[in-house]
Amino acid sequence: MRIAAAIAASFVLLVLPAIAGAQERLCNVNAPGRTENTGNQVIVLHDPFTVVCDDGAQLRANSGGLFEATGEYELTGDVYFEDADRTLNAREATYDRLAERLFAQGDVVFHNRVEGSTLRGPELEYFRENEERPLAQVLATQRPELTIEPEEDDPDGEPLLVVADRLLILGDDDLS
Repeated sequence: MRIAAAIAASFVLLVLPAIAGAQERLCNVNAPGRTENTGNQVIVLHDPFTVVCDDGAQLRANSGGLFEATGEYELTGDVYFEDADRTLNAREATYDRLAERLFAQGDVVFHNRVEGSTLRGPELEYFRENEERPLAQVLATQRPELTIEPEEDDPDGEPLLVVADRLLILGDDDLS
C-alpha cells in the first residue's frame, strides 16, 4: 500500500507541481499494471495508465518508468498531456519533475488553445509555468511547423504557417 501511495504522490508531482500558498492539486492515478524494481529504484507502469487532477489536467501513456533517483519519468506509447491551455500528443516523452520539463519525441502535436495554434514536429521541449518561471516556454527543433489560425473576427482569413529550423515560444503569445 505504501508503494501505491508513493506512486500516486510521484505522479502528482509529475503532472502538477506545487503552486503558491497552501492550495495543492489533487490527482488520481489509474495504473492497472506495475512492476517494481526496488534495487534500481525504478517503478515501471504498464497497461495504459492515466493521471487525472482536480484542475482538469491529465496525462496518459501506454507505459512508463519512474526513476526515483533522478526524478525523471519515461513515457512510451500514445503519450497525451492536457491542461487548461494546452494539449500534447507524442510517441514518447520524458518528464523531469524537478525542472518541470516535458521533452516529447515522435510525431509531436502541441496545441495552444489560448492562441489557437498548433505546433507539429519531431521533438518539443515544454517548460511549465511556475513561481520561478512566470511564462511557460516551448522549444521545438528539427524543422517544426507552427500553424496559427486567423482571428475569429476575420472569417475569410487564411491560417499562417511558419516553418523554421527551431521555434521558441514564451507564454501564450506565439509571435511576440
